[in-house]
Amino acid sequence: MKKTINVENKRKAISLVDDIIYSKTSNDNGDSVNLYMSMLIQNVNVERKIIVSEKLDTQKQPVILCIPGGGFTHCARNRILPELQFLAEEGYVIATIDYRLSSSAKFPAQIEDVYTAIKYLKDHSNQYNIDEENIGILGRSAGGCLSLMAGMNMTLDNLGCKYGEEILNIKAACSMYGITDLPLWMEYEIKNQYFSNAKFSMETLVGKYVGGTESTILEYASKASPIQYINIDMANILILHGDNDPIVPLQQSEKFYNKMKKMGMDEKIDFYTVSNAGHGSKEFFQNEIKSIMIDYFKKQLKVGGKNNE
Repeated sequence: MKKTINVENKRKAISLVDDIIYSKTSNDNGDSVNLYMSMLIQNVNVERKIIVSEKLDTQKQPVILCIPGGGFTHCARNRILPELQFLAEEGYVIATIDYRLSSSAKFPAQIEDVYTAIKYLKDHSNQYNIDEENIGILGRSAGGCLSLMAGMNMTLDNLGCKYGEEILNIKAACSMYGITDLPLWMEYEIKNQYFSNAKFSMETLVGKYVGGTESTILEYASKASPIQYINIDMANILILHGDNDPIVPLQQSEKFYNKMKKMGMDEKIDFYTVSNAGHGSKEFFQNEIKSIMIDYFKKQLKVGGKNNE
C-alpha cells in the first residue's frame, strides 16, 4: 500500500555529537589522559560530514553542561544523556563530560576539568552555535557536588589550579541529590555502613577523593565542599533531593539551603524535597520533575537578551 503524508516541520532534529576531546591533561602520576565530551545539539545534519547544518537559527542557544555522578570513583557521560533529551528539546545545547577519577587524580583535578570543559564550550561557541553568555550546569550526586562548586563562580587560586583567576559566570546550577558538605558525608559513610565498609576516614569515598592523611583529611574535605563557598555572586541554584536517599542523605541539601537562608540569600535558591525518592530513583525522571527543571532553566538562561520563557 502506497501513501503520501504531508508533514509540518514543527520539531527540530536532535543529534549526538560524541567523542569530542575537550582536554588533554595528566593524572597525578604524570600519565597523559584525554577527557571526552558528548553533546546533544538541535538542527544538526547527521547525514553530512559537518557538525552543524547551514540552516541554523540566527540566535545562539544556551548550553547546559551535565556532570555525571559515581562517587568520584567512576563516571559514564553517555549514560545520563537519554534522560537529558527533554532539555535538548527545549532548545538547549546539552554537553556531558568525563572527568578524572579519584583513583588517578585527587581533588581539585575534577573541578579543574569542569572549568576546562566550560572554557572549551566558550572557545568553540561559534562551531556549536552556543551563547557563551548563558551557561548552565547540572549534576547528579558527585556531579551535583561539582556543579555546585562551579556554580559558586569563584576563582580557583586558593585551590592551586590553573584558571586560578578565571571566573566562569555560570547563570544556573542544578544539583540532583548532590553532596554539599564532604566532612559530613564522610562521617555518614563510616557510621551508616550502607554503601561501604569504611572504618577510617582515608577509606571513605571522600578520603579517596581528596587524599591527605587522617590528620589533614577534614581540612581537605572542607576545602572541596560547595557549602564553604556560598557567596553573593554565585549562580542561581536549583536543588532536587529525595527524602529517602540512603547514599547522600537529604541532610546534605538541607544544610546547604539553611546556610543560604541564614545568609539572606534564599531568593537565589529553589529547593525541592522529592517525597519517597531514593538516590537517583525513578521519581526524578517523571514529568513533574522535568517541568520544574524546564521552568528553572528558562527563567535563568536567556536567549537574545530576553528570558527564554
